[in-house]
Amino acid sequence: MPSFGDMKFQARNALRGNWKTVLLVAILYDLISALAFGIVGSQIEVKTRADAVFTAIVLLVLAVWFLAATHLLLTVAIQVGHAQFYLNLVDCGMVSVPVLFEYFRDWWTVARAMGLRFLRISLWGLLFVVPGIIAAYDYALVPYILADEPTLSAGEALRQSKLMMYGHRRQLFMLQLSFVGWYLLSFLTCGFVLLGTSVYTKSTIAIFYRNLPLPKKGTLAH
Repeated sequence: MPSFGDMKFQARNALRGNWKTVLLVAILYDLISALAFGIVGSQIEVKTRADAVFTAIVLLVLAVWFLAATHLLLTVAIQVGHAQFYLNLVDCGMVSVPVLFEYFRDWWTVARAMGLRFLRISLWGLLFVVPGIIAAYDYALVPYILADEPTLSAGEALRQSKLMMYGHRRQLFMLQLSFVGWYLLSFLTCGFVLLGTSVYTKSTIAIFYRNLPLPKKGTLAH
C-alpha cells in the first residue's frame, strides 16, 4: 500500500488537466443529491404536521430514516456512477459526464446491494454508535465494487467490501482525517475551496481502493 503522500500525489496528477470536468460532475452530483433530499424532505414536513400525535423523538427518527432510505433509492445509480467516474479518473485520466448515469441500466442490481448496505449500517447505528461507524467503514467500498462488477449479488458486494477493508479500516479513517486541514481552510474561506477539497479527497480514496488486495477466489461464496 502506498503512503498517504504517494496516493495524494497520484490524485493530483490524475486531476491535472481534468479539473473542469471533475468540478462539473461534482456540482451535478451535489445538485441531484440536494434535489432528492428536497423532494423527500418536503413530503416528510407535510406528514409531520398531520401526525402530530406521535412523540417528537419517534417521529424524528422515522422521518430521518425514511428520508435517507428514499434518497438512496432515488440516487443509488448516481452514487455508483460517481464511484466509476473517479475510478476512470485515477485509472487512465479519462473523465466523462455521462458515466454518472451509466448504472441506471443496472438499477435493480445496484439498488439491492446499496439498500442492504444502508440497512446494515443504520441498524448497527441504531444499536450503538461505534458498531455503526465500524459497519460504515466495513461497507465503504460497496459503490466502487459495484462500479467494477455490477453483476455481483448484494451479499457478494458487501462481503467483498468487508474482506477488503479487514485490517484497513483505521487506514481509511486516517486517510480521511489527513484532509482535515483542507476542510478547515474551506471553512475559513467560507467554502471557497470546499468543492476542490471534496474532489481531491474522493480521487485519493479511489486510489486507496485500487491499492487494496482483492479477496481470494471462492471467499465471496462463504
